[in-house]
Amino acid sequence: MKLIDSDKVAALIREVAAEEVMPRFRNLAAHEISEKTKGDPVTDADLAAERRLTAGLAGLLPGSLVVGEEAVHADPKVLERLNGEAPVWLIDPVDGTKNFTEGSELFCVMVALVRGGETIGAWTYAPVADEMAMAELGGGASLNGAALCTDAALKDAAAMRGAVHTKYLDAPVRAQVEQTMGGFASNEQLYCSGLTYVRLATGALDHAVYWRANPWDHAMGALIVSEAGGRTAYFDGAVYVPDAGGKHGLISVRHKAAWPLVRDTLFPEGVPA
Repeated sequence: MKLIDSDKVAALIREVAAEEVMPRFRNLAAHEISEKTKGDPVTDADLAAERRLTAGLAGLLPGSLVVGEEAVHADPKVLERLNGEAPVWLIDPVDGTKNFTEGSELFCVMVALVRGGETIGAWTYAPVADEMAMAELGGGASLNGAALCTDAALKDAAAMRGAVHTKYLDAPVRAQVEQTMGGFASNEQLYCSGLTYVRLATGALDHAVYWRANPWDHAMGALIVSEAGGRTAYFDGAVYVPDAGGKHGLISVRHKAAWPLVRDTLFPEGVPA
């Protein structure tokens, strides 16, 4: 049974982005930016948007819970809500916050709906471009209403365009990846996971690799890519699910049949322990 009207969620996200995020874009005062940890900024836009989305989403689905990125930073126990039976909204109020603080247009607002440990709805909105990517489990994915679907053509590794993020990889894994990632045609890092997943779903990229698997960074995009014909899984092959378990290492591909090729190109002798 469908829990929520996807268009109502999209409308709420657009409203919050227009009223809380965009007025602060390229207009942040110094006191409106702080750091959660060194190099990890948070802004008044993040905080205000998360408050608005938390209230609005809970109102759209009575009995639901909310897990927001900034709420988890304030109280890590909030993440445990994902382990319960109630439907849970995941919120990343400004994905690509560092880009946002630097005036780059590469940021987005993301929401997912999780039930029973499975992502059943996803919304990724790029306010500057006014592009809304949406997906429903078993119902397909779309970008501004146009269906997203992987084409049938598979590529050789040497022709694949990737977004391999090495910054947070464990040292042995990073050393391996830095030696093998040249086996692909190109590497592009947007520093915005939401927009990276959208580029996978539209075909602008063929694969992406991440170490950190925070649910607010990946639940939305993983469903959008999956519903478009792709696959997101941990390095060991286990399909990605949003949980509080703390697993690391993700490979996402726009064409699900390409997943083994990407992993074997990066790790020809297996993932380093």
